[in-house]
Amino acid sequence: MTFRLASRVLIAGFAAFGSTPAVAAIVLKYQFRPGAESRYALSVENRTEIRNPVASPQPIVTVMTTAAEMVQRVKAVAGGVATLETRLDRPTVTLLGTQSALKHEFAKLLARTRFNVRVNERGKIHGIDEARGVPAEVKRFVASLGQALAQFQPVFPETGVEIGATWTNTVLAPHALATGDIVTTKIVATFGYVGPKETSGRRGESVSVKMEITMGGNVKQAGRVFSVDVKGTGNGEILWDNDTGSVVTSDISVNLNGAWKSAAMTVEQMSKVTTKLVRQ
Repeated sequence: MTFRLASRVLIAGFAAFGSTPAVAAIVLKYQFRPGAESRYALSVENRTEIRNPVASPQPIVTVMTTAAEMVQRVKAVAGGVATLETRLDRPTVTLLGTQSALKHEFAKLLARTRFNVRVNERGKIHGIDEARGVPAEVKRFVASLGQALAQFQPVFPETGVEIGATWTNTVLAPHALATGDIVTTKIVATFGYVGPKETSGRRGESVSVKMEITMGGNVKQAGRVFSVDVKGTGNGEILWDNDTGSVVTSDISVNLNGAWKSAAMTVEQMSKVTTKLVRQ
């Protein structure tokens, strides 16, 4: 073998040894079959600290936890958009770890509540219908929950993605507060495809999410007009089953810091909301 030929063989060998096989891009998308049901264990913990020197020298801390089996049924699919009827089975609502009679009644009302979410195969929300036949406070809670679920579910690009790819989705929508007031919320979510993953015996495609959140508007409380200015961040992970086109698990935490300002006072509010979904 000549020196030149041997060199070529060695170079080819090193090139083959050092190369890595290309990973094909994967197209992530939802799948909807009319009549199909998906069941998830849902838990939402909301820890809120309010500082209002006028009302109390000490901060007021509340921890509200909602747990239920969330059921989504595909009612119809038309024009590439599915209507998902959503309900909460066996919900429980606790405040500071104690389920009061008031919260028990609230939970019973939640169990009778239905609302529809319209979404396409990329995860883009086309609308959330208001819950009907329930008191206003339940409507507001369900609207807030529906908006949260819509914001935290993955939205996928039209094209395939490779490991390490990132994409951004922006949501600008009205948000119902517990007071009944409506403020404008903007969420800029950056998703990232991490790759195949197995967690606790469950396999899927790991998708990371990071969020930048702003919320603002005017609300009325106790005869005063407050301007609301809230900013926050969120992060978490979604395990996605691309064979069934559905979420396997989702674990996302959001931290919000804001101020409610009027001519007479400023109320500061800090919240941490952790939302978890586990497919049953």
